[in-house]
Amino acid sequence: MPNMHRLLERQLRKHLRAEPGPELQRLLQAVNDAYQQQDQERQLVERAMELSSQELYERNRALAAAQELLLAEVEQRKRTEYRYTLAAQGANDGLWDWDVETGRVYYSPRWKAMLGYEEGEIGDGLGEWLDRVHADDLPRLRADIDAHLGRERENLSSEFRIRHRDGHYRWVLCRGIAVKDPERDTLRAAGSLTNITDRKLAEEQLHFEAMHDSLTGLANRSLLSDRLTHSLARSKRDVDNRFALLFIDLDEFKVINDSLGHQVGDKLLIEVARRLSTCARKVDTIARIPADHVARIGGDEFVMLLEDLARPEDALRVAERVHGALAEPFSLGAHELVARGSIGIATSEGGYSRPDEVLRDADIALYQAKQAGKSCTCMFDPQMHERAMARWSTETELRHAIERDQFEVHYQPIVDGAGRLAALEALVRWRHPVRGMVPPDAFIPIAEETGLIVPLGKLVLAQACRQLRRWQREIPSFAHMAVGVNISHRQFVSPAVVDDIANILQETGLAPQNLKLEVTESAAMQNASQTIETMARLRAMGVLIYMDDFGTGYSSLAQLQRMPLDALKIDRAFVKDMNHDETSRSIVESIIALAHTMRLRVIAEGVETADQAARLAASGCDYLQGYHFGRPMPVERVAGFVEDREAVRTPRAAAL
Repeated sequence: MPNMHRLLERQLRKHLRAEPGPELQRLLQAVNDAYQQQDQERQLVERAMELSSQELYERNRALAAAQELLLAEVEQRKRTEYRYTLAAQGANDGLWDWDVETGRVYYSPRWKAMLGYEEGEIGDGLGEWLDRVHADDLPRLRADIDAHLGRERENLSSEFRIRHRDGHYRWVLCRGIAVKDPERDTLRAAGSLTNITDRKLAEEQLHFEAMHDSLTGLANRSLLSDRLTHSLARSKRDVDNRFALLFIDLDEFKVINDSLGHQVGDKLLIEVARRLSTCARKVDTIARIPADHVARIGGDEFVMLLEDLARPEDALRVAERVHGALAEPFSLGAHELVARGSIGIATSEGGYSRPDEVLRDADIALYQAKQAGKSCTCMFDPQMHERAMARWSTETELRHAIERDQFEVHYQPIVDGAGRLAALEALVRWRHPVRGMVPPDAFIPIAEETGLIVPLGKLVLAQACRQLRRWQREIPSFAHMAVGVNISHRQFVSPAVVDDIANILQETGLAPQNLKLEVTESAAMQNASQTIETMARLRAMGVLIYMDDFGTGYSSLAQLQRMPLDALKIDRAFVKDMNHDETSRSIVESIIALAHTMRLRVIAEGVETADQAARLAASGCDYLQGYHFGRPMPVERVAGFVEDREAVRTPRAAAL
């Protein structure tokens, strides 16, 4: 446009041949301004068109990109939904989708099939689910759902039982999550249902095995402790909630196990458990005894927990019921056995706070029942605990005494019918640093029970053999003297007993014929075949074998004549009463006659009076032992005793 304006101006000037006047200049200026304005408008239009075209291009390109993304997202959703469907089918889980506000629930076909239903047989109400949940589990499930919907828990996870179409319950695991529906702004929850019945059954089986005895199926120590804890808590809340614990131990079960084998022993335990279970009654006029209140806590030890006792003494009535249940013989295949039991009782009157305290005191009472004899019952009292503590203290000190060599051997003389010294018996004494000289009956039974008698017996045997050999070198009249040493059943049945004795004889230099081992009749008969074998090996070495306390055991003549014995020692109980009791005198005379028939010598123990000594000598008793001839004396007094005997100048007695 500016070029056209200048061209028009030149043409006008050419025609006018002169400078334009003012009017004409204004006209030309107006024309020029118009053309400039028009040119500016044209530029604005062109620029607008150019911008509009670029914006349209950009928008079209953005729209195309958005369409491409949308198509990709739709395709991705299709693939995701397909994978989700395959995963759900592969997981074998039932799916649910719950519109919380309307209460409508979508249940997948698999969800319905898990409960035994077809597609159209279950509606979309929440009751289709909750109404089938086990009544015991429903409160917990509702609490779990409420906790998740209330944002107390991030996810929903709950295990419960749900009723199948067949009427039985299945264990399931429900998992899910609640979210806001972005389109409808409503709360929804969705998740899955997994069948965990097999896992639950396995867990229950493991729990049962952990809390029950594998042999008998009774409760074990762990379950008993749990039940006893509950009983203690009830008793603390209300003193009228009395309970009692019966600790039952079979008498002579070890003999049955050793003689007939563990298979027969196990069968017996199973039958004992069955009979004890018949004594357990949830509803009873005496006591309440649920099935899981009967337990086997080890070996032949059983326990019964009684609750709701009217009086503590009522526990004795249940104990009598137990004795009656065990009284009938047990028929176990080819064997018919009698297995009675001893019972210790502890009651809630003891004011216990822990289960182990109740068991401890019931066990102490059981020990007292065992001491009283077979098939006995004993209720715990505080004095028993004091005695048990004293016994435990003695056992502990006894172990230290063996380690510190606090024992010494005393010797009691054995004489012939004429009163001449024939042998010595070694008797152990405990010189306690505080209590002084402790008598044998205060520690020997404890040593027997704990097994400490084995090291103690070896100690006494070694001391006695060493001392006799020393006397033989120092006292001429001791050249053929013999020493008697008591040997316990635990020592005698030890596989190493023969080698131990041989080693001691070799170390001390004592001749085997100068050692006589005294075995009690009851100990010798516990395992007669093994006893005979051990005796034979010792006799082959030259060691003498005496049967001690004869008449108090239960040996038979058939077994007695098979044993390679050298002498019998008549128990002091018969000697004590023989002067004023015809039966005792007849027993003593019969034992002497029996021994001589079997070519055995006889020693009478417990001779305390001259009349007893005279009557025994008249009856043909070979040797006598007792306070009448001398009490057990320490080593330093033996030499003086022998010198006094030598001063009488009586002929030396025949070696025993």
